[in-house]
Amino acid sequence: MQDGLPDISQFSPEQRQALMAQLEAMNVASLPIAVATSQLPQATQVVVNQSIVNNFATANLSEEDAIHLGNYLRALRDRLLPLALGDLDIWQAVDTQSGLDLHDLFTEGKVDWRLECLRRPRDGVMVWTEPGDPDRQRAISDAEAKARTYEGPDEQDLGDWLLDYRQVSSSRFAAIHPRAVILGAPGSGKSSFLNMLALCLAGEHLADSQLHLGLLPDWRDAGGPIWLPLIVTLREFAGSPLSLWDFLVDRLPAASRDAQKATLHRVLSKQGALLLLDGLDEVPQSGQYQARFQDAIIEFRAAFPRARVLVTSRTYAYERDGWALKGFTAARLLDFEALERSTFLRRWFNHAAPKRGLRPVEAETRRERLETAIEGREHLRQLAENPLLLTLICLHDFQSHGKVPENREELYEKSVDLLLELWQRPKLIDPANRQPYARLENYLGVTRQELQKKLEELALKFHRRQGAEGGLADIPDGELLLALDELARAARGQRLEGNIAVSLDSIRHYVEDRAGILTHHGSVYRFAHRTFQEYLAARALSDLGAAKLLAQVREEPRTLWREVFLLAGAKLKKGSLDSLWRLLGKTVPELPGNLSSISDTDWRMAALAARLLLEAQGPLTGLDADDDAVLDRVRRWLVAMIACEALPLLEERISAAMDLGWLGDPRPGVGLDHATGLPDILWVPISTGAFVFLGKPAEIETPYEIGAYPVTVAQYQAFVADGGYLDNQWWRGQDQGIGAWDGCRWRENHAYTEDFGKSYEVPNLPQTGIIWYEAMAYCQWLGKKTGRSIRLPTEREWERAAVGPGGTPRFLPWGGSPEDSDDEVSRNCNIGPTKIGHPTPVGLFPSGDAREGPYRISDLSGNAWEWTSSSEGRDGCVLRGGSFDRNRKLVHASICLHNQPDDGNGSLGFRLVSS
Repeated sequence: MQDGLPDISQFSPEQRQALMAQLEAMNVASLPIAVATSQLPQATQVVVNQSIVNNFATANLSEEDAIHLGNYLRALRDRLLPLALGDLDIWQAVDTQSGLDLHDLFTEGKVDWRLECLRRPRDGVMVWTEPGDPDRQRAISDAEAKARTYEGPDEQDLGDWLLDYRQVSSSRFAAIHPRAVILGAPGSGKSSFLNMLALCLAGEHLADSQLHLGLLPDWRDAGGPIWLPLIVTLREFAGSPLSLWDFLVDRLPAASRDAQKATLHRVLSKQGALLLLDGLDEVPQSGQYQARFQDAIIEFRAAFPRARVLVTSRTYAYERDGWALKGFTAARLLDFEALERSTFLRRWFNHAAPKRGLRPVEAETRRERLETAIEGREHLRQLAENPLLLTLICLHDFQSHGKVPENREELYEKSVDLLLELWQRPKLIDPANRQPYARLENYLGVTRQELQKKLEELALKFHRRQGAEGGLADIPDGELLLALDELARAARGQRLEGNIAVSLDSIRHYVEDRAGILTHHGSVYRFAHRTFQEYLAARALSDLGAAKLLAQVREEPRTLWREVFLLAGAKLKKGSLDSLWRLLGKTVPELPGNLSSISDTDWRMAALAARLLLEAQGPLTGLDADDDAVLDRVRRWLVAMIACEALPLLEERISAAMDLGWLGDPRPGVGLDHATGLPDILWVPISTGAFVFLGKPAEIETPYEIGAYPVTVAQYQAFVADGGYLDNQWWRGQDQGIGAWDGCRWRENHAYTEDFGKSYEVPNLPQTGIIWYEAMAYCQWLGKKTGRSIRLPTEREWERAAVGPGGTPRFLPWGGSPEDSDDEVSRNCNIGPTKIGHPTPVGLFPSGDAREGPYRISDLSGNAWEWTSSSEGRDGCVLRGGSFDRNRKLVHASICLHNQPDDGNGSLGFRLVSS
């Protein structure tokens, strides 16, 4: 044991298990925490030259410790403050002497983790129910009890308060979880959030007037502690033999290392800290690295049990076998919505434009023009949903005076060109003539294309090394220098421009202090951001041809080669659209008759092909017969994937099913009839006879048909496109279940149902955000268009479809029992415990279907509440089925909820019946 850290590599399995049990039993969230400085009279202040430089929210800290801690925090702040694109100070790319700081532009996003809250509709007040708060949890239980179960009503009045679920910001999520993982796509802002949190914590301790936790109000509002921030880049740690603690110590300044080490150890031991581990996905995949990292976290937590831990990782990498961290709660960063994009653009032009010499009026004009372009052009908007790509769009807007790339591959191409130019920019002075050295390509005697080609080869070589050898993606400096040396010798022999002989030392002197596409880190070079390495590797791999590209990607299509494949395919399309379709044809063969013979790799390649189609192809119109046949194959693979619930990861199935929605979901009952353009409803017949309704015998006296799926986004959009909101005849009251109604008055103040964002817009999702009036208007419209009697189901009709016929009702549409756990129920439907946080494509959980003879009825439990035509007096209209943001108690076949006909939210949809 060193510095209190146990070496668990020497533990027996029994000792390891006992230690893990002890750590899990610790209620870390209830340990004493630092509070706001204003509430802590004994906070230590250190005054230098009549100004407060440290204002620690830390009790019982000696003046000497405060000085050492202040030095540590200032060094951390200064290191993290510049706005960086990976390892590169981003503002170098736009030719200015004055830099931007991270907090100038940082725009916080939301995660897909929902938190229960109590909401008071009359004034919008919300009370969050944080984990561990028994009073608020009791209130939630009371609210849920308002739902009527088959045993009978059990209502407890909460007055004006309603139960609600809201997605939370990344900082609120991190504040309430002692051990958390922030997941996200490449460039989604994972590292930026960690750096911003560390900056604000450091600034809070240092009484910094510009950097403080006020910049992350949700952290404060959630009671987030003012921890001491400790940050580790896992890519660097993976290549070190040191423990986490020793690695942190090794990064301290040599002159004050021992003193700072002693101070940090005392603070960690007595008060705690927040350990920020950035980039789990960049740790090599081999088992030895996985085991070592898991042990490192256990050792650190055992030595410092008061410490909290926050980790970042790419989503797919974290979900692969062996990486999920026991005892950690994970949430995924969501794409930027319109408000977040607008906020980022305002901050960009407010802070960046003055540094470019733009006057305020001119900057505002430029901002409005760029925002209009982003929101008005679908492909550009999709790029701008990613924070990294939005930053690159802004950079290119400055560089090209308003002309920005339209797709991801082109955006990366332009960005690599910019960073390669920056890397070559003359910087060093030749002492012999006091003139700047030549550009790198001139210095080596090669063309720009030859230099980039060599970097592409290196990117592919070291990306491969991550998979085949379980190594790091870093390029050892010796290998980079040798590669450049070989390039120069091949191009110009033994002599360079100016009669300077080629030597490794001269090349090292030339490149080691430069920053651009590559940055120097001790003994290795790294690409400015991992995505640029993947882009360059994609270019090199696409040059090898489709067969070699596919063979490489099939080794690990879910994580290591996913982005490379998508970018390589987009590059092929840029050269020739036929090349893209040939690649797709080789990626997705004919679907085998025996689906059980299909491997997970084959399913994943089909899903990747669908994603590539959406990213690279553009509108799927005007295809020739061969290309249309390939598109049809891709669709059939995805339909089969849904039907047999292929792939072990729910996240993968959701992504593939949503891509199917955008490609055109061909399943009967999901989209539109191609001949008429009207909704294609798949009707399931329900016969007359006895059944059990709310625990009592009941009878269906008249047969009817019910939709196999809820009404989908595509089907509802047909009503909107047909002018459904403009035609009064669909909105006038008729006698349907709850008596005369009049939706016209509601419609006068609402042009269309509320927009809940991108996650609700996919064509094969259930249409949600619907109020009762809209559902009734839709029924009248579709009935008139088809000549059928179409309406909302009564409460009895809905429950009969869910519980089945006869005297033994199903507890859940697929069977189940009251004792089923969250895990058991969430395997069959989309409810709160799945942590999906939004509706999913209809039919995604076929194991949760209700069986009706040879037919199946999907999504009766979870996904979206469904309006019925029944009412219960002042309580309003009856909803059935539960939704994606509710717990298992609210998706039982006999549960109902009441809502006023003009009150809707993003979890309310509807299903049709015909009789």
